[in-house]
Amino acid sequence: RQTRASHARSNARTLKSTKKMFSLSSTAALARARVSAPRKTARKLTIRASVNYILDREGCSSARSDDDGALLQTAAKTCLAVPIDVNALVAQNKGDLEFENEQLKFELDDSSALVVQSLKGKTLIDGKAAPKGRKLKLRAGSKIKIADEEFTVYRNTHAHA
Repeated sequence: RQTRASHARSNARTLKSTKKMFSLSSTAALARARVSAPRKTARKLTIRASVNYILDREGCSSARSDDDGALLQTAAKTCLAVPIDVNALVAQNKGDLEFENEQLKFELDDSSALVVQSLKGKTLIDGKAAPKGRKLKLRAGSKIKIADEEFTVYRNTHAHA
């Protein structure tokens, strides 16, 4: 006859061996089992970048709001109401810009760099006379003086995924 204490010890041993047996078999089963996770397919994103050039008076670019180019109330009186959009000029007017007796032709080269050509008049680029008919690459921050008007070239880059 078993006493209560010996019966409890026997049950504890059985329980321990059962736990051990199940934990070993479930661990072995888990080791063999493979759960396939859904594969993440790589999405091909096309990134479109565009470069937009504008001509504006010195210090006026910071007096504008966002991309619409609206002037803030704190803008200097010398600022243009709307800056000259060179990209639109190239697209709509073949890049021709005329001031009084001066004429410039703007174009975008294959690498989206801005190129200017003086066709008529005495245009200054960065303080130097632009030779007539010769194409010159402009950079952001270049100064262009046409007639009595002086502009700074600004370059804005937009990227979309």
